[in-house]
Amino acid sequence: MNGPTFAPPTSGTPSAARPVLLKSTQLPARSVMPAPPVENIALRCFGYVRLHWLTILFAGTLVGAGFAFAAWTLLPTKYESYALFRVAQNPDNVGGMGDPNRGRSEFNTFVKTSAGLINTDLVYRSALRNLKLRISELPTLRKERDPVKWLNDNIVVTKNDNSEIIRMELRGDNPDDVQKIVEAMVQAFDDEVINKDRNDTSVRKTQLANAKIELEGILKRMLNKQGLDSAPALAGTAPRTLPETALRIDSNPIEQVAATIPLPPEKDETRRLQVPDFVKAIFNLENITLPDVDRRVAVSRAEIEAIKQELQKVLDEPAPEELKEAIEKADTDYLKANADAKRLSADYQQKAATVRNPAALAGLQREVETAEVEARRLLDSKVEQALRLSRKARTEGYTKEMEKLQRGIGMMENDRQLQRKRLDAMKAQLATLPAATVEQQKLEKAKSDKVITPEDLSGTKIGEIYQQVCAQLTTAELNASSPTRISTYQQPSTPSQKDPLKQYILAAVAGLLGFVAVAAGLVGYELFQRKVSSLSELRCGVHLPVVGVLPWLPDEATARDPIKRADVSEAVDKLRGYIAQSWLARGATTITVTSPLADEGKAFTAFGLASSLAQAGYKTLLVDFDLRNPSLHPYAGVVNATGVCELLRGESDFRNTIQVLPNGLHFIAAGRWSDEARLAAVGGRLESLINRLKEPFVCVVLHGHALLTVAESVEVARRSDLVLLCTLYRETHMPMLKKAQERVASMEVPYAGVVYVGATAKEAHC
Repeated sequence: MNGPTFAPPTSGTPSAARPVLLKSTQLPARSVMPAPPVENIALRCFGYVRLHWLTILFAGTLVGAGFAFAAWTLLPTKYESYALFRVAQNPDNVGGMGDPNRGRSEFNTFVKTSAGLINTDLVYRSALRNLKLRISELPTLRKERDPVKWLNDNIVVTKNDNSEIIRMELRGDNPDDVQKIVEAMVQAFDDEVINKDRNDTSVRKTQLANAKIELEGILKRMLNKQGLDSAPALAGTAPRTLPETALRIDSNPIEQVAATIPLPPEKDETRRLQVPDFVKAIFNLENITLPDVDRRVAVSRAEIEAIKQELQKVLDEPAPEELKEAIEKADTDYLKANADAKRLSADYQQKAATVRNPAALAGLQREVETAEVEARRLLDSKVEQALRLSRKARTEGYTKEMEKLQRGIGMMENDRQLQRKRLDAMKAQLATLPAATVEQQKLEKAKSDKVITPEDLSGTKIGEIYQQVCAQLTTAELNASSPTRISTYQQPSTPSQKDPLKQYILAAVAGLLGFVAVAAGLVGYELFQRKVSSLSELRCGVHLPVVGVLPWLPDEATARDPIKRADVSEAVDKLRGYIAQSWLARGATTITVTSPLADEGKAFTAFGLASSLAQAGYKTLLVDFDLRNPSLHPYAGVVNATGVCELLRGESDFRNTIQVLPNGLHFIAAGRWSDEARLAAVGGRLESLINRLKEPFVCVVLHGHALLTVAESVEVARRSDLVLLCTLYRETHMPMLKKAQERVASMEVPYAGVVYVGATAKEAHC
């Protein structure tokens, strides 16, 4: 050998015989390693789930229970209430029975019209104005900005072809509100649609009754004039079949009598055609259109007054005591003002007990009174402000309804003005028409007299008209007592939950999502961290060969468990055998054991490998080159007094530094760290030290720094024949391991491999 030689201390055990090694003068070039196998990402995710199954079970139970409770609370099944309306195939009255085919042909149109009338603002607003049910104050509608729109969106009306039933249904979260809203809608539809037909029939019956009374008077006057006690025209009965015109009598039956009398020819044809039309139009405007507008305006004003009364009731409500107490306890401004008042009052009482001069206390008393008044005023203002906010939410719906009614009144007022202008124009145009001649006036007077005087009508004609009016009156009375064509078939049903199984399923799915969320979070965390979790993952992630697999973690391996200690010893011996056969036999003498980062099992691996080599007969030296954080001396059972740092600084020699352990292993500790040692741990001095360490030993195991943390680790590793990268289960990050692998590749070390520490006993057998 070249260079100095030295003998181990005499106190140590004799070294074993040095085995014969097939050394070559030059180490072979580093062989290119094949690419690692492709990793299955699905299997890796499954491995992470299996790794954290206990955490997923515990945390997933809590999160899933929260999700299930939220789904059960926020997504409840709706309560449904419905009502049914029946539409008769044929009108159940005397008038409808006369033409059954017409009823059947109009049935589908009537059903569609009736169903469409349910979803109208007329019915919605009538339901909201229901003073008995007061659905506008229900919690379901009170929180809505536009209750009419909410009703239009949620009231569902369905009808089937060739069916007499119309179904109106509503679904909601509050069963009481749902039933009341449906009940109010049924009453509104009955008032605005169904009762309108009844009222029209009653009005027609009243008109026919008045016409009958008037005709009876005419006949009585005729009989009295003729001196008869009975009239032959009334002796007979009404004809079995009535003319169709009798069923369509106008509002005044005397006008129908006049229509049946032939009129004499008139000379002025233009007047004969135009005057009646103008008169009729003027009559309709003055007696029907304008009064109807006035009536609707009066109704809207009455509704506005009713809403104002409701608003006034809300505004007149006194402030609740709970609100006042809450402000007294929580409002900071009032608490500060009240505290100042109490403090001044206490000062006043204290001075009043000691000072006898009333004049001196007068000013302080005024301050106390002023502070108390200010505190009361502040409390009142705070209460009034909070009360205004609460009233605003309650009165917003009333205000919007009043604004809408006022807009409607304005539109009706404009319409009334237009109709007034039209009426004035028609009257003016009527005044410009040519006046009738004396003969025409006589003819018109005769025409009008024939309508109302018995001289121009025969008793038989009056009797026929009377019989027709009586027949129509009988028909109207029968129709008035007959049921309407559309009627309420079923009142609002008791609300029932629909699809309760759906709520259970949603809660169960939400609970499972809790487990999925926890599992996905853990898998995502693991994919981001990429910690080494299995031997297969390690082999798929690096290009270097895995030369050793050590079971159990270092803390478990050093415990007093004979089975685990035996497993670790066997795995270390397998690592030693592989290194000796593959690399020591080819001339490698220096082995550096390192890791990407600190605390990844390199000290445990280095001491175990060196001890196994020494016990196998190789004269082995173990050197702790982790100068900044030495960790081998606890494994060796010695004190870190003198070591590599002292050799680098030249403060000690090899004989005083090398220690021989009971198992035959030679050991050099790290020594005391200093900046001089850091400066000396590079360049020629470090290389000279390593060469001197190799001379008397067959194998030198260097325990270096973490490869990615300090510069000395690279200096030590690149002067070695073999670099072992240690990876620790659930500690080593795969990206850091790949960076360390790239750094080893850049140093062109002849041999390199990976040692997996913390594997399972089954993985150690691979």
